[in-house]
Amino acid sequence: MFNNEKEMVYSLISSLKSKYDNSYINEEVKTSYWTITDVVLSYKSLKFSFEAKLNSIIDVWVQALRNKKIYDYSYVVLPYNKKNIIMKKHINNFKKYNLGLILINNKNELEFLNKIEDIL
Repeated sequence: MFNNEKEMVYSLISSLKSKYDNSYINEEVKTSYWTITDVVLSYKSLKFSFEAKLNSIIDVWVQALRNKKIYDYSYVVLPYNKKNIIMKKHINNFKKYNLGLILINNKNELEFLNKIEDIL
């Protein structure tokens, strides 16, 4: 699927760029002195954060929760091959805490498993 997280982030950015103007997308945005958000999309006066991880579902979930304090909407981005484990073990936590969840494949196609707004 993806060789590393950076490759997955570039795939996400490519997908977002196909829908939104380049000027609205920022990569590796420093949110505080200890954290960096992978991708931030500014659209219609709202800010969306996207945290991407290949494997560490709990770590990325915690990062996305922190981002909810800073951004209007917070999404976790995982590779498509994580769908089964997400659906079995984690989807309820995303819904409970109102975190968006996106799966991405190597063709830059996004699947929203938990969409938290109607703008994207």
